[in-house]
Amino acid sequence: MPNRSPSPPVPRPVPFWTQVAVLIGREVRLEWRMKYALGGVLLYLLAIVFLIFLSFEELEPRSWVLLFWIALLFTAANAVAKSFVLGGSGRWLYDYTLAGPQAIILAKTLYNTGLLIVLAVLGLAIYAAMTGFPPQDLPLFAGTLILGASAFAAVFTLVSAIAARAANTGTLMAILGFPILVPVLRVLTALSLLSLAMPSDRFSELGGGQGLLLLAGINGVVVALALVLFPYIWRD
Repeated sequence: MPNRSPSPPVPRPVPFWTQVAVLIGREVRLEWRMKYALGGVLLYLLAIVFLIFLSFEELEPRSWVLLFWIALLFTAANAVAKSFVLGGSGRWLYDYTLAGPQAIILAKTLYNTGLLIVLAVLGLAIYAAMTGFPPQDLPLFAGTLILGASAFAAVFTLVSAIAARAANTGTLMAILGFPILVPVLRVLTALSLLSLAMPSDRFSELGGGQGLLLLAGINGVVVALALVLFPYIWRD
Protein backbone atom coordinates (compact mmCIF):
# COMPACT_ATOMS: atom_id res chain seq x y z
CA MET A 1 0.00 0.00 0.00
CA PRO A 2 1.51 3.39 -0.94
CA ASN A 3 1.82 5.89 1.83
CA ARG A 4 -0.83 8.55 1.60
CA SER A 5 -0.04 12.03 2.79
CA PRO A 6 -2.46 13.22 5.42
CA SER A 7 -5.12 15.57 4.16
CA PRO A 8 -4.68 19.17 5.29
CA PRO A 9 -6.91 20.21 8.18
CA VAL A 10 -10.08 21.99 7.23
CA PRO A 11 -9.95 25.57 8.58
CA ARG A 12 -12.68 26.37 11.03
CA PRO A 13 -14.90 29.32 10.17
CA VAL A 14 -14.16 32.41 12.25
CA PRO A 15 -17.10 33.31 14.52
CA PHE A 16 -19.12 36.30 13.38
CA TRP A 17 -18.48 38.45 16.46
CA THR A 18 -14.76 37.65 16.30
CA GLN A 19 -14.72 39.03 12.76
CA VAL A 20 -16.51 42.15 13.94
CA ALA A 21 -14.07 42.66 16.84
CA VAL A 22 -11.03 42.21 14.58
CA LEU A 23 -12.41 44.65 12.03
CA ILE A 24 -13.18 47.26 14.70
CA GLY A 25 -9.62 46.92 16.00
CA ARG A 26 -8.30 47.45 12.48
CA GLU A 27 -10.43 50.58 12.08
CA VAL A 28 -9.03 51.97 15.34
CA ARG A 29 -5.45 51.32 14.21
CA LEU A 30 -6.06 52.91 10.82
CA GLU A 31 -7.62 55.97 12.44
CA TRP A 32 -4.63 56.28 14.77
CA ARG A 33 -2.22 56.11 11.83
CA MET A 34 -4.15 58.85 10.03
CA LYS A 35 -4.50 61.21 12.99
CA TYR A 36 -4.56 64.14 10.59
CA ALA A 37 -8.00 63.04 9.35
CA LEU A 38 -9.44 62.99 12.87
CA GLY A 39 -7.73 66.28 13.62
CA GLY A 40 -9.32 67.79 10.52
CA VAL A 41 -12.79 66.71 11.69
CA LEU A 42 -12.17 68.20 15.15
CA LEU A 43 -10.96 71.44 13.59
CA TYR A 44 -14.07 71.51 11.38
CA LEU A 45 -16.30 71.08 14.44
CA LEU A 46 -14.41 73.74 16.37
CA ALA A 47 -14.68 76.17 13.44
CA ILE A 48 -18.47 75.70 13.21
CA VAL A 49 -18.94 76.25 16.94
CA PHE A 50 -16.68 79.29 16.91
CA LEU A 51 -18.59 80.81 13.98
CA ILE A 52 -21.85 80.30 15.88
CA PHE A 53 -20.30 81.99 18.90
CA LEU A 54 -19.17 84.97 16.81
CA SER A 55 -22.48 85.28 14.96
CA PHE A 56 -24.81 85.36 17.98
CA GLU A 57 -24.31 87.51 21.06
CA GLU A 58 -26.92 85.50 22.94
CA LEU A 59 -28.64 82.30 21.80
CA GLU A 60 -32.29 81.71 22.54
CA PRO A 61 -32.74 78.08 23.78
CA ARG A 62 -34.63 76.92 20.68
CA SER A 63 -31.92 78.34 18.42
CA TRP A 64 -29.28 76.73 20.66
CA VAL A 65 -30.80 73.31 20.00
CA LEU A 66 -31.18 73.77 16.24
CA LEU A 67 -27.66 75.09 15.70
CA PHE A 68 -26.13 72.33 17.81
CA TRP A 69 -27.73 69.54 15.78
CA ILE A 70 -26.86 71.26 12.50
CA ALA A 71 -23.21 71.48 13.59
CA LEU A 72 -23.19 67.84 14.65
CA LEU A 73 -24.90 66.73 11.42
CA PHE A 74 -22.27 68.28 9.17
CA THR A 75 -19.47 67.01 11.41
CA ALA A 76 -20.92 63.49 11.20
CA ALA A 77 -21.10 63.67 7.41
CA ASN A 78 -17.43 64.64 7.20
CA ALA A 79 -16.30 62.06 9.76
CA VAL A 80 -18.14 59.07 8.25
CA ALA A 81 -17.85 59.92 4.54
CA LYS A 82 -14.42 58.28 4.34
CA SER A 83 -15.62 54.89 5.62
CA PHE A 84 -15.73 53.16 2.22
CA VAL A 85 -13.81 55.68 0.14
CA LEU A 86 -10.23 55.25 1.34
CA GLY A 87 -8.34 52.51 -0.44
CA GLY A 88 -10.69 52.18 -3.41
CA SER A 89 -11.48 48.80 -4.94
CA GLY A 90 -8.28 47.29 -3.57
CA ARG A 91 -9.54 47.77 -0.01
CA TRP A 92 -12.86 46.15 -0.92
CA LEU A 93 -11.04 43.10 -2.33
CA TYR A 94 -8.82 42.87 0.75
CA ASP A 95 -11.83 43.10 3.06
CA TYR A 96 -13.47 40.31 1.07
CA THR A 97 -10.66 37.97 2.18
CA LEU A 98 -11.04 38.91 5.85
CA ALA A 99 -14.72 38.62 6.69
CA GLY A 100 -18.26 38.45 5.42
CA PRO A 101 -20.23 41.50 4.28
CA GLN A 102 -22.48 41.61 7.36
CA ALA A 103 -19.46 41.62 9.69
CA ILE A 104 -17.84 44.45 7.71
CA ILE A 105 -20.86 46.76 7.64
CA LEU A 106 -21.65 46.09 11.30
CA ALA A 107 -18.04 46.70 12.36
CA LYS A 108 -17.89 49.99 10.46
CA THR A 109 -21.26 51.05 11.88
CA LEU A 110 -20.20 50.29 15.46
CA TYR A 111 -16.84 52.03 15.01
CA ASN A 112 -18.44 55.12 13.47
CA THR A 113 -21.02 55.14 16.27
CA GLY A 114 -18.29 55.22 18.90
CA LEU A 115 -16.39 57.89 16.98
CA LEU A 116 -19.43 60.13 16.61
CA ILE A 117 -20.41 59.76 20.27
CA VAL A 118 -16.93 60.95 21.25
CA LEU A 119 -17.13 63.84 18.76
CA ALA A 120 -20.64 64.72 20.00
CA VAL A 121 -19.48 64.87 23.63
CA LEU A 122 -16.42 66.97 22.73
CA GLY A 123 -18.52 69.23 20.52
CA LEU A 124 -21.11 69.67 23.25
CA ALA A 125 -18.40 70.58 25.78
CA ILE A 126 -16.95 73.22 23.45
CA TYR A 127 -20.40 74.47 22.44
CA ALA A 128 -21.56 74.75 26.06
CA ALA A 129 -18.35 76.52 27.09
CA MET A 130 -18.90 79.19 24.43
CA THR A 131 -22.69 79.58 24.36
CA GLY A 132 -23.98 78.15 27.65
CA PHE A 133 -25.92 75.00 28.45
CA PRO A 134 -29.71 75.49 28.69
CA PRO A 135 -30.99 71.85 28.95
CA GLN A 136 -32.78 71.13 32.23
CA ASP A 137 -33.40 67.38 31.89
CA LEU A 138 -29.84 66.05 31.68
CA PRO A 139 -30.67 62.30 31.38
CA LEU A 140 -33.08 62.98 28.51
CA PHE A 141 -30.59 65.19 26.70
CA ALA A 142 -27.77 62.67 27.24
CA GLY A 143 -29.90 59.84 25.83
CA THR A 144 -30.89 62.02 22.89
CA LEU A 145 -27.24 62.88 22.23
CA ILE A 146 -26.11 59.24 22.23
CA LEU A 147 -28.99 57.95 20.12
CA GLY A 148 -28.72 60.92 17.74
CA ALA A 149 -25.01 60.31 17.16
CA SER A 150 -25.76 56.60 16.66
CA ALA A 151 -28.45 57.41 14.08
CA PHE A 152 -26.10 59.70 12.17
CA ALA A 153 -23.44 56.98 12.18
CA ALA A 154 -25.80 54.25 10.96
CA VAL A 155 -27.28 56.36 8.17
CA PHE A 156 -24.02 57.82 6.88
CA THR A 157 -22.21 54.46 7.02
CA LEU A 158 -24.83 52.80 4.81
CA VAL A 159 -25.03 55.79 2.46
CA SER A 160 -21.22 55.95 2.27
CA ALA A 161 -21.09 52.31 1.14
CA ILE A 162 -23.67 52.91 -1.60
CA ALA A 163 -22.02 56.12 -2.76
CA ALA A 164 -18.54 54.58 -2.82
CA ARG A 165 -19.68 51.80 -5.16
CA ALA A 166 -21.28 54.40 -7.41
CA ALA A 167 -18.05 56.48 -7.43
CA ASN A 168 -20.00 59.65 -6.67
CA THR A 169 -19.62 60.02 -2.92
CA GLY A 170 -20.47 63.64 -2.24
CA THR A 171 -23.61 63.98 -4.34
CA LEU A 172 -25.14 60.60 -3.50
CA MET A 173 -24.50 60.98 0.22
CA ALA A 174 -26.50 64.20 0.19
CA ILE A 175 -29.31 62.79 -1.97
CA LEU A 176 -29.69 59.45 -0.15
CA GLY A 177 -28.98 60.64 3.37
CA PHE A 178 -31.34 63.61 3.55
CA PRO A 179 -34.70 61.75 3.26
CA ILE A 180 -33.64 59.29 5.99
CA LEU A 181 -32.33 62.00 8.30
CA VAL A 182 -35.41 64.24 8.13
CA PRO A 183 -37.47 62.17 10.62
CA VAL A 184 -34.37 61.67 12.77
CA LEU A 185 -33.74 65.41 12.98
CA ARG A 186 -37.39 66.11 13.80
CA VAL A 187 -37.36 63.65 16.69
CA LEU A 188 -33.98 64.92 17.91
CA THR A 189 -35.26 68.49 17.90
CA ALA A 190 -38.44 67.53 19.74
CA LEU A 191 -36.56 65.61 22.44
CA SER A 192 -34.01 68.38 22.85
CA LEU A 193 -36.79 70.91 23.32
CA LEU A 194 -38.39 68.63 25.91
CA SER A 195 -35.07 68.56 27.77
CA LEU A 196 -35.26 72.37 27.80
CA ALA A 197 -38.77 72.15 29.30
CA MET A 198 -40.05 73.55 25.97
CA PRO A 199 -42.46 71.05 24.36
CA SER A 200 -42.32 71.03 20.57
CA ASP A 201 -45.42 72.32 18.79
CA ARG A 202 -45.32 69.48 16.25
CA PHE A 203 -44.48 66.76 18.77
CA SER A 204 -46.35 68.03 21.83
CA GLU A 205 -47.77 64.54 22.42
CA LEU A 206 -44.33 62.90 22.25
CA GLY A 207 -42.93 62.07 25.69
CA GLY A 208 -39.26 61.69 26.51
CA GLY A 209 -39.38 57.91 26.89
CA GLN A 210 -41.46 57.46 23.76
CA GLY A 211 -39.11 59.67 21.77
CA LEU A 212 -36.02 57.74 22.90
CA LEU A 213 -37.72 54.45 21.98
CA LEU A 214 -38.61 55.91 18.59
CA LEU A 215 -35.00 56.95 18.00
CA ALA A 216 -33.75 53.53 19.07
CA GLY A 217 -36.26 51.94 16.68
CA ILE A 218 -35.05 54.10 13.80
CA ASN A 219 -31.46 53.07 14.58
CA GLY A 220 -32.46 49.42 14.59
CA VAL A 221 -34.28 49.71 11.26
CA VAL A 222 -31.31 51.42 9.58
CA VAL A 223 -28.84 48.82 10.90
CA ALA A 224 -31.12 45.98 9.81
CA LEU A 225 -31.47 47.59 6.38
CA ALA A 226 -27.68 47.84 6.12
CA LEU A 227 -27.23 44.16 7.03
CA VAL A 228 -29.75 43.16 4.34
CA LEU A 229 -28.62 45.50 1.54
CA PHE A 230 -24.85 45.56 1.98
CA PRO A 231 -24.24 41.98 0.71
CA TYR A 232 -25.84 42.98 -2.62
CA ILE A 233 -23.65 46.09 -2.81
CA TRP A 234 -20.65 43.94 -1.90
CA ARG A 235 -21.42 41.35 -4.57
CA ASP A 236 -21.71 43.93 -7.34
